[in-house]
Amino acid sequence: MRKKTLLSVMTPITKRSYDFWIPKEMSVNDARLLTARMVESRERGNIIVTPETMLMLMETGETLDINETIGSLDLADGTELMLV
Repeated sequence: MRKKTLLSVMTPITKRSYDFWIPKEMSVNDARLLTARMVESRERGNIIVTPETMLMLMETGETLDINETIGSLDLADGTELMLV
């Protein structure tokens, strides 16, 4: 069993997607901060990370619980998320 999940993170403001291999034992909060900071550095001013920045499922708009781990959410490789 792999220890990481491939997630596609899209930013609605720029309509760009970024792929991340995220460890399954990582908390959603840590994954949120990691992906947000990396996207922020790539977007150079188009994205500004705030404490309210969150990850949501693209398909349903459901906000991911920051207290869960990536593995506990049973996200499949290629799951599309929004960074808002």
